[in-house]
Amino acid sequence: MKVLFSTTSGAGHYRPLFPIASALVRSGHEVLFACPETSAGAISEAGFGARAFDEAEPTDEQRALFEQAAATGDPSLGEKAVGIGFGYVSPRAALPRLETVMGEGSFDLVVRDPGEMASLVICERDGLPSVIGMGGLQSAFGLLGGLVAEPLSRLRTLVGVPDPGTMATDALILTPTPESFDEPSDLPTEVLRYGLGTPLRDVPPDGPVYATLGTEVMSFFGGPRLLRTILEALADLELAAVVTTGVDPAEIGLPATPPSIEVRKFVSHSQVIPSSRAVITHGGAGTVQDAIVMGRPMVVLPQFADQPANGRRVEEVGIGRVLGVDEQTVDNLRSAVRDVLSGGYDRSSKALAEEAAGLPPIDSLVERLELVAGR
Repeated sequence: MKVLFSTTSGAGHYRPLFPIASALVRSGHEVLFACPETSAGAISEAGFGARAFDEAEPTDEQRALFEQAAATGDPSLGEKAVGIGFGYVSPRAALPRLETVMGEGSFDLVVRDPGEMASLVICERDGLPSVIGMGGLQSAFGLLGGLVAEPLSRLRTLVGVPDPGTMATDALILTPTPESFDEPSDLPTEVLRYGLGTPLRDVPPDGPVYATLGTEVMSFFGGPRLLRTILEALADLELAAVVTTGVDPAEIGLPATPPSIEVRKFVSHSQVIPSSRAVITHGGAGTVQDAIVMGRPMVVLPQFADQPANGRRVEEVGIGRVLGVDEQTVDNLRSAVRDVLSGGYDRSSKALAEEAAGLPPIDSLVERLELVAGR
C-alpha cells in the first residue's frame, strides 16, 4: 500500500502524523510526505521522504485582520484570517505541485493534517480515500469547519468538486486525544483513538517551566509582545525556565533574561516536557496534546483558531489555567504560574496521561487503514 501524508507548515501540524506514518512503515507499507518547502527539512530529518509544494504568504487582508485582533483583543478577527488561510489561500498555492505529486504517485490512501485542504479536494475529485490524523478537540475541528466554509467552497469550485456541505469527507479521524479531554463535534466522521507509548514520568519538583508559543503565533502581530510578557513574568518569579521563540530571537528584540532562563529557537517537546514542572503555551493542539500525554499541567494563553477552545478545556478538566487575550498581563501570568506550580493540578494531569497511555497502540489501527484503502 502506498500512502501520502499531506500537511501544512508548522510542527504542530506535521508531528501528529509521524506515529501513523511510522506504524505503516513497520507494517511494510510505503509512505511519502507532501508539505510546504519550510517543513520539508524537518520531515526528512525525521526519516520520511518529502515532496514540497508551494506555500502562500499571508494576504494583506489576513495581516490586517491579525493586526486588528492583536490591537482590539477580538479573537474572531484572527479566526476569520485563519479561515481564509486554511480554506483558500494556502491550498490554492499548494494545488499545482501537490496535484503533480498525487498524480505521479498512484497512492492508495491519503492521511492529512486537518488543516491541509488541497489534498482533501483532490481526493474528493478523484475518488481517493482520505483520513485525518490530528490531536486536539473534535469540537475545535468543527469550529475550523465554520471558519473555512466559504473559502473552502470557493476552492472546491476552483477544482471542480460539488460542495458536499461539510468540511470533512474523510473516512476516519485518528487521534491520541483521550476521550475524557475531547469534546465530540457534530461531524459524522468516525473517531479512532490510539496511544503513543509515551513513558510516564512523575512531575519533577525542581524542574524548569517550559514556555512555547509555537511558530504560527510568533509569525504574526502580538506574538513577540506575548513572549516578552512571558519572559518578564518568569524573571519576576525567579524560576528556571526553557523558553522557545520559534523564530530567530535576534529578529524580535527580546529583553535581557537572567541565567536561569534558557532562550532557544526550538527544542523537541519529547526532550524538554518530561523534565519540566509545567508548560506555558498558546494552546495549539500539538503542544496541548504533548503536555497531556506527558502529564504536565499548563498555563494556556490562547490567541485565535482552536486555541481558546483548547485552553477552556484544559481548565475545565483541571489540568491547568487559561488566560484570555485581555487577561494576558505580567501580573496575571505570574499569578497563574504560581497557581499551576502549587501542585493542585498534578493529580488530574497524571490521570489524563494514564488514560492516554492506556489507549490501543497505533500499530493496531493499520489493518483498519488497509480496509479504508481497499487493501
